[in-house]
Amino acid sequence: MQYTKKHKKRMLEKTSNILLLRKLYSLATRE
Repeated sequence: MQYTKKHKKRMLEKTSNILLLRKLYSLATRE
């Protein structure tokens, strides 16, 4: 149970990081 919880949190952090990077990339390329 504890392991899956940690894993899920890690996955969420990874996806959020990717989303942030994509946002920054789109903003940088728009100019």
